[in-house]
Amino acid sequence: MRRLKMSLVILLCGLFLVGISYRPKESVITIIDDLRYGSNQFYESQRQWISDSFHLHVPMGVFYYIWYDEGFGNRHWNDTNLGIVVDEPSYHSYYDSQNSTHVQTQIRLMKNAGIDFVIISWWGNNSYEDDSTKVFIDTDLLEGFTLKFCFIIEPFTESMNYSYVYDYIYENYAKAYPQQYFKWQNKPLLLWFNPLRPPKNDARFIDRVVGGSDYVDWYLWTVNPTIREDGEISIMPRFDDYYLWLYGGRERYMRYDENLTQGLYGSQWQYVIDYCSSVKLILIYSWNEYHERSQIEPHKDYTYPLGESYEYTQTIEFRLKFNEAVLKDKAVDIAIGGFIVFIVFAIVVKLLRR
Repeated sequence: MRRLKMSLVILLCGLFLVGISYRPKESVITIIDDLRYGSNQFYESQRQWISDSFHLHVPMGVFYYIWYDEGFGNRHWNDTNLGIVVDEPSYHSYYDSQNSTHVQTQIRLMKNAGIDFVIISWWGNNSYEDDSTKVFIDTDLLEGFTLKFCFIIEPFTESMNYSYVYDYIYENYAKAYPQQYFKWQNKPLLLWFNPLRPPKNDARFIDRVVGGSDYVDWYLWTVNPTIREDGEISIMPRFDDYYLWLYGGRERYMRYDENLTQGLYGSQWQYVIDYCSSVKLILIYSWNEYHERSQIEPHKDYTYPLGESYEYTQTIEFRLKFNEAVLKDKAVDIAIGGFIVFIVFAIVVKLLRR
């Protein structure tokens, strides 16, 4: 009789597992909470509940530029008319992308804002940015690998050797740091900035072309955000390259919400929230692209002097609102899943008590 009971228990559990395996991952309730985040902060506890208990966490990444050398007038801090900046970082003034203390602060700020991974602007092997990447990885390791990373390959040469880039990124980063390299659709994500046209024939990666051209897979930024077919959406707080144009760095300029008074970032986030059921990946342009003034990291703003953390604080607030919207959208699935778990558990307990 006892053997029959155990057989029934195994059969019920098996049917339950088979049944949930055919449901979308986003609507399946896991019965194992591994508590892998372990933070007491409000955002971390909410993230843990969403991600670990319900698998509803939508990854959020930010474009990350690691081309800076410390000090005003040095690398990318007003060093040439192509590196004009009018805003100033507030936590480390005109910081160094290869200073581990500065990078550590950035990592902690990103993590606190709910950012899951960075998209590193990469300019070739043995470049300044390649060396900065190694500093980021080492610093992230000391922080417990709190942030994942991937790359956007910049057009650093007119004759791009795509095969070499694929091999280099895979061997030195995706393969070397398999748990830390960000994966999209179960493969390492590799982005390419237009006008690059990669062959997309390397099965080791999922790659996407990013930018503003008609042929791109994902937009780098856009005034009217669009959810792509694969669920990706790109948003930004502002775009303003007027000062690059003013000092001869560009032939023309564009300005969108240059004074942060038109609510561009808020309206884009609201779109993401309103259509949260279709969003699978959020990309923000950018963490620290100061030349086009799209940065969300805390800074002293040249045209918005009322606060040093406006875009940063908005990111935290809207990220939380997005999480709440996802939970609300999936409430029925969560309730049904919870009811199924309860019924199965009750049946198992009743059979074992006989």
